Amino acid sequence: MSEPIVDEVPDLLDSTDFGKFKSKDESWFLGVAGDAIRDYCGWHIYPVVSQTHVEAVIGNEGIVMLPSLNVVSVEAIRWRGVVIPDGLYEVHSSGWVQLDPAANFVDLRGSQVPLRGGQHRWLSVDFTHGFDKMPRVVSEVGFELTGQTMEKPSGIVSDLTSGPYRFKFNEFGANLTDGQAARLGPYAIEQVT
Repeated sequence: MSEPIVDEVPDLLDSTDFGKFKSKDESWFLGVAGDAIRDYCGWHIYPVVSQTHVEAVIGNEGIVMLPSLNVVSVEAIRWRGVVIPDGLYEVHSSGWVQLDPAANFVDLRGSQVPLRGGQHRWLSVDFTHGFDKMPRVVSEVGFELTGQTMEKPSGIVSDLTSGPYRFKFNEFGANLTDGQAARLGPYAIEQVT
Protein backbone atom coordinates (compact mmCIF):
# COMPACT_ATOMS: atom_id res chain seq x y z
CA MET A 1 0.00 0.00 0.00
CA SER A 2 1.50 3.34 -1.01
CA GLU A 3 1.50 6.53 1.03
CA PRO A 4 -0.96 9.25 -0.09
CA ILE A 5 0.57 12.15 -1.99
CA VAL A 6 0.01 15.48 -0.25
CA ASP A 7 0.63 18.78 -1.99
CA GLU A 8 2.91 21.12 -0.08
CA VAL A 9 0.94 23.20 2.39
CA PRO A 10 2.13 26.79 2.90
CA ASP A 11 3.21 27.92 6.36
CA LEU A 12 0.37 28.88 8.65
CA LEU A 13 2.31 31.93 9.89
CA ASP A 14 4.82 34.15 8.12
CA SER A 15 7.43 36.72 9.08
CA THR A 16 5.66 39.57 7.26
CA ASP A 17 2.56 39.19 9.45
CA PHE A 18 4.74 38.74 12.53
CA GLY A 19 6.46 42.03 11.68
CA LYS A 20 3.05 43.75 11.44
CA PHE A 21 2.10 42.21 14.78
CA LYS A 22 5.32 43.35 16.50
CA SER A 23 5.11 46.88 15.04
CA LYS A 24 1.42 47.13 16.05
CA ASP A 25 0.28 47.77 12.46
CA GLU A 26 -3.33 49.02 12.86
CA SER A 27 -4.54 47.43 9.62
CA TRP A 28 -3.34 44.03 10.78
CA PHE A 29 -5.09 44.35 14.17
CA LEU A 30 -8.29 45.66 12.52
CA GLY A 31 -8.24 42.53 10.35
CA VAL A 32 -7.80 40.31 13.40
CA ALA A 33 -10.73 42.01 15.18
CA GLY A 34 -12.88 41.68 12.05
CA ASP A 35 -12.06 37.97 11.80
CA ALA A 36 -12.91 37.47 15.50
CA ILE A 37 -16.28 39.22 15.06
CA ARG A 38 -17.13 37.25 11.92
CA ASP A 39 -16.15 33.99 13.62
CA TYR A 40 -18.32 34.83 16.62
CA CYS A 41 -21.30 35.94 14.51
CA GLY A 42 -21.08 32.98 12.12
CA TRP A 43 -21.30 35.00 8.89
CA HIS A 44 -19.58 37.90 7.13
CA ILE A 45 -22.14 40.68 8.06
CA TYR A 46 -20.76 43.34 5.65
CA PRO A 47 -20.63 44.05 2.70
CA VAL A 48 -23.29 42.61 0.39
CA VAL A 49 -21.72 39.61 -1.39
CA SER A 50 -22.89 36.73 -3.54
CA GLN A 51 -22.06 33.14 -2.63
CA THR A 52 -22.59 30.10 -4.79
CA HIS A 53 -23.02 26.42 -4.04
CA VAL A 54 -23.54 26.91 -0.30
CA GLU A 55 -24.65 23.60 1.16
CA ALA A 56 -27.70 23.73 3.42
CA VAL A 57 -29.92 21.17 5.05
CA ILE A 58 -33.67 20.81 4.60
CA GLY A 59 -35.07 20.90 8.12
CA ASN A 60 -38.49 20.17 9.53
CA GLU A 61 -41.41 21.66 7.63
CA GLY A 62 -39.09 22.33 4.66
CA ILE A 63 -37.16 25.12 6.38
CA VAL A 64 -33.65 25.71 5.04
CA MET A 65 -31.44 27.87 7.27
CA LEU A 66 -28.82 29.93 5.46
CA PRO A 67 -25.59 31.24 7.04
CA SER A 68 -26.89 34.82 7.06
CA LEU A 69 -29.12 37.25 8.90
CA ASN A 70 -29.75 39.56 5.93
CA VAL A 71 -30.54 37.76 2.67
CA VAL A 72 -30.91 40.15 -0.26
CA SER A 73 -31.84 37.53 -2.87
CA VAL A 74 -31.66 33.85 -3.75
CA GLU A 75 -30.45 33.23 -7.28
CA ALA A 76 -30.78 29.43 -7.36
CA ILE A 77 -31.51 26.43 -5.19
CA ARG A 78 -30.46 22.99 -6.39
CA TRP A 79 -31.76 19.71 -5.03
CA ARG A 80 -29.99 16.60 -6.32
CA GLY A 81 -28.38 18.81 -8.97
CA VAL A 82 -31.69 20.12 -10.37
CA VAL A 83 -32.64 23.80 -10.03
CA ILE A 84 -35.83 24.24 -8.00
CA PRO A 85 -38.30 26.63 -9.71
CA ASP A 86 -38.83 29.97 -7.90
CA GLY A 87 -42.49 29.21 -7.18
CA LEU A 88 -41.59 26.23 -4.99
CA TYR A 89 -39.92 28.23 -2.21
CA GLU A 90 -40.26 31.47 -0.30
CA VAL A 91 -37.20 33.50 0.75
CA HIS A 92 -37.16 35.18 4.16
CA SER A 93 -34.67 38.04 4.42
CA SER A 94 -33.77 37.08 7.99
CA GLY A 95 -31.80 34.09 6.71
CA TRP A 96 -34.01 31.20 5.76
CA VAL A 97 -35.98 29.64 2.92
CA GLN A 98 -39.31 27.83 3.21
CA LEU A 99 -39.79 25.04 0.66
CA ASP A 100 -43.29 24.29 -0.58
CA PRO A 101 -44.36 21.27 1.52
CA ALA A 102 -46.44 19.94 -1.39
CA ALA A 103 -43.28 19.55 -3.50
CA ASN A 104 -42.10 16.60 -1.35
CA PHE A 105 -38.37 17.26 -1.50
CA VAL A 106 -38.09 15.10 1.61
CA ASP A 107 -40.50 13.80 4.22
CA LEU A 108 -41.79 17.16 5.49
CA ARG A 109 -44.25 15.85 8.05
CA GLY A 110 -42.28 17.45 10.86
CA SER A 111 -41.46 14.20 12.60
CA GLN A 112 -38.24 13.92 14.56
CA VAL A 113 -37.54 10.49 13.05
CA PRO A 114 -34.24 10.62 11.14
CA LEU A 115 -34.60 10.48 7.37
CA ARG A 116 -33.58 7.18 5.84
CA GLY A 117 -31.96 5.90 2.67
CA GLY A 118 -33.18 7.71 -0.43
CA GLN A 119 -34.43 10.80 1.37
CA HIS A 120 -31.90 13.47 0.48
CA ARG A 121 -31.83 16.44 2.89
CA TRP A 122 -29.07 18.55 1.30
CA LEU A 123 -29.46 21.51 -1.05
CA SER A 124 -27.03 23.81 -2.79
CA VAL A 125 -27.97 27.50 -2.63
CA ASP A 126 -26.68 30.53 -4.57
CA PHE A 127 -27.61 33.71 -2.73
CA THR A 128 -26.67 37.33 -2.09
CA HIS A 129 -26.50 38.62 1.46
CA GLY A 130 -24.98 41.06 3.91
CA PHE A 131 -25.60 44.66 4.89
CA ASP A 132 -24.86 47.46 2.43
CA LYS A 133 -23.71 49.65 5.33
CA MET A 134 -21.66 48.46 8.29
CA PRO A 135 -23.83 48.37 11.43
CA ARG A 136 -22.40 50.96 13.83
CA VAL A 137 -22.51 48.69 16.85
CA VAL A 138 -20.40 46.13 14.98
CA SER A 139 -17.87 48.86 14.11
CA GLU A 140 -17.83 50.05 17.71
CA VAL A 141 -17.14 46.55 19.05
CA GLY A 142 -14.50 46.05 16.36
CA PHE A 143 -12.68 49.26 17.26
CA GLU A 144 -12.82 48.42 20.97
CA LEU A 145 -11.48 44.94 20.29
CA THR A 146 -8.71 46.37 18.10
CA GLY A 147 -7.71 48.83 20.84
CA GLN A 148 -7.74 46.11 23.51
CA THR A 149 -5.67 43.77 21.39
CA MET A 150 -3.13 46.42 20.38
CA GLU A 151 -2.74 47.52 24.02
CA LYS A 152 -1.59 44.08 25.15
CA PRO A 153 -1.20 41.77 22.12
CA SER A 154 1.16 39.28 23.78
CA GLY A 155 3.49 38.73 26.67
CA ILE A 156 4.32 36.44 29.52
CA VAL A 157 3.15 38.56 32.48
CA SER A 158 -0.52 38.40 33.43
CA ASP A 159 -0.17 40.27 36.70
CA LEU A 160 2.51 42.23 38.52
CA THR A 161 3.00 43.20 42.16
CA SER A 162 5.34 45.99 43.18
CA GLY A 163 5.23 47.03 46.81
CA PRO A 164 1.65 47.76 47.82
CA TYR A 165 0.51 47.90 44.17
CA ARG A 166 -0.82 45.03 42.12
CA PHE A 167 -1.53 45.24 38.41
CA LYS A 168 -3.64 42.66 36.58
CA PHE A 169 -3.54 42.72 32.78
CA ASN A 170 -6.32 41.90 30.33
CA GLU A 171 -6.31 38.65 28.42
CA PHE A 172 -3.97 38.44 25.47
CA GLY A 173 -5.33 38.43 21.93
CA ALA A 174 -8.64 39.36 20.36
CA ASN A 175 -11.08 38.05 22.98
CA LEU A 176 -14.59 39.46 23.09
CA THR A 177 -15.85 40.52 26.51
CA ASP A 178 -19.29 39.42 27.65
CA GLY A 179 -20.58 42.95 27.02
CA GLN A 180 -19.17 43.03 23.49
CA ALA A 181 -20.64 39.60 22.74
CA ALA A 182 -24.03 40.81 24.02
CA ARG A 183 -23.93 43.85 21.71
CA LEU A 184 -23.08 41.58 18.76
CA GLY A 185 -25.99 39.28 19.64
CA PRO A 186 -28.44 40.75 17.09
CA TYR A 187 -25.88 40.06 14.33
CA ALA A 188 -24.89 36.54 15.46
CA ILE A 189 -26.37 33.39 14.00
CA GLU A 190 -27.47 31.21 16.88
CA GLN A 191 -24.94 28.42 17.21
CA VAL A 192 -26.31 24.96 17.85
CA THR A 193 -24.13 23.10 20.36
